Amino acid sequence: MTDPRSLTVREAARQIAERRLTAEALAAAYLDRIEARETMVGAWQYLDRERALADATPSRRADRCTGSPSRSKT
Repeated sequence: MTDPRSLTVREAARQIAERRLTAEALAAAYLDRIEARETMVGAWQYLDRERALADATPSRRADRCTGSPSRSKT
């Protein structure tokens, strides 16, 4: 399987709609990358991995979601 981070937002949304990719897997791929690079980049003041993954689960999404991870940085 292709690294989900290499997909455009439209491609990711299409794969999620086609059930070839889950929002959880997409979020986890981005979170893994953040974790691997954060000590060098230092971009995040706070990031709650468990909350981000929980937000990506279908039961937590109030409306249609493409699974594109979004968090604010300071």
